[in-house]
Amino acid sequence: MNPSFENFDTCPNNLDQVHFVQPWIGYATPDYFNSCGTLAPYNMWGYQVARTGTGYVGLAAYAYYYNGSCANCREYISGQLWDTLKRNVTYCVEFYASLSNCSFWAVNQLGVYLSQNPVVYDNQGDTLSKIPQVVLDTSFILLDTSSWVKISGTYTASGGEKFLMLGNFHADNETDTISNLGICIVAYYYIDDVSVYELQECNAGEDVSICYKDSITLGTTAAANVLYEWIPTSGLSNASVANPLASPDTSTVYILKQTECDAVLFDTVRVIVNRDCHTAPSIMVPTVVTSSQAFFIRGLESNSQLDIYDLRGRLIFASDDYQNDFIFSHEEQAFYIAVLTRPDGEQWCEKVFVVTE
Repeated sequence: MNPSFENFDTCPNNLDQVHFVQPWIGYATPDYFNSCGTLAPYNMWGYQVARTGTGYVGLAAYAYYYNGSCANCREYISGQLWDTLKRNVTYCVEFYASLSNCSFWAVNQLGVYLSQNPVVYDNQGDTLSKIPQVVLDTSFILLDTSSWVKISGTYTASGGEKFLMLGNFHADNETDTISNLGICIVAYYYIDDVSVYELQECNAGEDVSICYKDSITLGTTAAANVLYEWIPTSGLSNASVANPLASPDTSTVYILKQTECDAVLFDTVRVIVNRDCHTAPSIMVPTVVTSSQAFFIRGLESNSQLDIYDLRGRLIFASDDYQNDFIFSHEEQAFYIAVLTRPDGEQWCEKVFVVTE
């Protein structure tokens, strides 16, 4: 709830005001910043612009004063999910962090702890003795003071989790640091855009049989924050989308590699090409194309003839065995007439509008 700290009941005017952004709760004295007032983008810890909207929070992930006081001192924020997590379902947990300019230290420990109930934090200011399910790569010390750095990981739920806490759950002797960066004796991080969402299922589609030179759509609907890669790329309209059009010359097994959060999933689909099948189940001639896009006819059969004319009747393209490879790259934006002659002599005539890019 309120993942980027945009909804608040009072514009912050001092430190230790995370309680202004319900349902977030501060443990010890984390801070809320918003450009509605004077605490953003400049504040006592440095300068930062919110990654989303106008609000973000800040917390001390490490503090150790020279006189020995405040050893293992920590600040945390706690939030609530919209719904409880489902048992054995895998989720992506992520947030964005940026080191404040004033910080003397930078650390390698920032993480998220998920629980069924709110955490009771009796020793305010001390390190919380919980094991976070998602943490910053511990080989990486977060030093960036200008950009927001994404910290993410996957978590397979036990079931019933509805609360999260964010901060450094490791003691001083378990935290790697870099020092002498700024003048404030603390490793202070700004936090924005906290999210927990279910991973998308990797689905390449059902095995299918098509006629030679016909095509079929693979995969599924694209989702945000997901990278798609198809192997091999031959016969595909685009190997980097969720649902490419496949028109292989021979029977092919395609592998879908899907990357989301830090999880890599795979699925396969077999496209069987029937070369004894010469009648496409359906033919679709596009009516609008761009000047950089191939004129792709769905259901195109081998030895199909294509002639394209401008509206003055001039022939601008002709092929006795069209291969879905013509591009209107040298033509102006206008209407054209495409005449497709199938191997059995049947003709299709379609008016096509070309949009120049």
